[in-house]
Amino acid sequence: MPYESPNNGRLLRAQFGSRKKKQKSRALLLSLTELPGAGWIQLGDQVMRMGVLIKPPPYEWIARAGKAGHFSAVRMFEQSSTQSALMVQVLPLASHEDALLAMSDLDTQSVIENPNFHGSILEERELPRPNFPGIESARSFVTSWGENGQVAFTSSVHLQVGFVVVALRFKRDGNPWTDDEMLEILKIQFSKLKV
Repeated sequence: MPYESPNNGRLLRAQFGSRKKKQKSRALLLSLTELPGAGWIQLGDQVMRMGVLIKPPPYEWIARAGKAGHFSAVRMFEQSSTQSALMVQVLPLASHEDALLAMSDLDTQSVIENPNFHGSILEERELPRPNFPGIESARSFVTSWGENGQVAFTSSVHLQVGFVVVALRFKRDGNPWTDDEMLEILKIQFSKLKV
């Protein structure tokens, strides 16, 4: 679906709204101190009102969340000793039905489009549904790509609990995250959704 690129005015407008709703979205994200292992640093923390940044919104469920004044929150982390990166995003939506729509609409690609990427995708596929107690709906994807003789892996997991969808991206150079490593983070993130 074609849409306009975000501009600075929209970026600014996406920051306005209920402080309480911003704080609620942020509270749903895992924090740096909760990550297992040592050496993690936080690269970013951003909260934006949904349905404002890109016009028209690519999906109706984003537009409805924006009309309800909901904010998406994102945190990014990096652990240089393992060449690992983690991104967590929460999307509080307007209804349970919209959360189910989001789960089916979210892109299967686990690599964000980058015009500076000159490598090649080696593999990209959806994995069997993660078996995670308490999650209403879940999807999981893996992508591997090569660039300049290096191979990197990204695993994406999308979870839905009630009106909230959570997207996690696990990236590592050289070899993929193990299932146990991802499950440990997923358990911590899931506990935040019960707030």
